[in-house]
Formats: sequence, C-alpha cells, structure tokens
Amino acid sequence: MALDFKIETPEEKKRKKVLLDYSLKIGSVVLVLLLIWVLLRYVALDAKAPNIVVAFPDNNLTTHSGEVEFKYTVEDSSSLSSCQLLLNNNPSANLSSNRTQLQSYKTNLLTGMYEWQIACTDKTILKNKGKIISHFGKE
Repeated sequence: MALDFKIETPEEKKRKKVLLDYSLKIGSVVLVLLLIWVLLRYVALDAKAPNIVVAFPDNNLTTHSGEVEFKYTVEDSSSLSSCQLLLNNNPSANLSSNRTQLQSYKTNLLTGMYEWQIACTDKTILKNKGKIISHFGKE
C-alpha cells in the first residue's frame, strides 16, 4: 500500500486563501446583520414605556370603606418584568404584570389622603418604565 502525497501548487494555495478570506467576510457580515436585528428588535421596536390605564379608583375619589381595590390594565409590545403599587411615593405592593388583562389589587388603608401610583417596567434592554399617578382620600 503506497502513500499518496499531493503537493499544492502556489495557485492552489492562493485559491484556498481567497476562499478562506471570503468565508471570513461573509461570516462577519452575517454577525453584523444579526447584531442589527437584535438592536432593532429589543431597542428600536420597543422604545415606548408601558401604558397603564386605571379603571379604579378615579382620581380625587373619596371613599368611606377601609378596603380599597385598585384596578388597572397594562399595555406594552414586549413582556413586563414587574409592576408595583406606590402609596405616597413608597412601595406598597408588587402587582401582577400580565399584559392587556384587567388586574386588581385590594388593600386596607387608614384614614387620610393618598397619592397612588402604578409603575410597570418592561423586559427590554432599555427597561422602559411607565407610571400613572392619581389621588384619593379615605374618610
């Protein structure tokens, strides 16, 4: 059994180098296109903050009940990472962050005036934050 050796000519070596160079350039272009797609998908296409729509309580509502129910919906083109209820700028509760479905949260409050906020953050690279502020009182 004889071994068969093939000696490459300079032209064959040059052709292989040209093919390798083109392969590297094509790979680089594909990588750049993938990076552009990721940036468009997660940054440019969702640069808006979540939109929070309050169903209850109305702004400046006064209630006599100890229990207050907050109702809201959140709309966003991407997934949400969290929503939070703030009372007088202090975190009060972590809320459900399901998009587009009416959400509700009940809590008992002492007599007084309250500024309340629902703040939601989405899962994009920008971590867009939407917030709505209202006031109500409990007598």
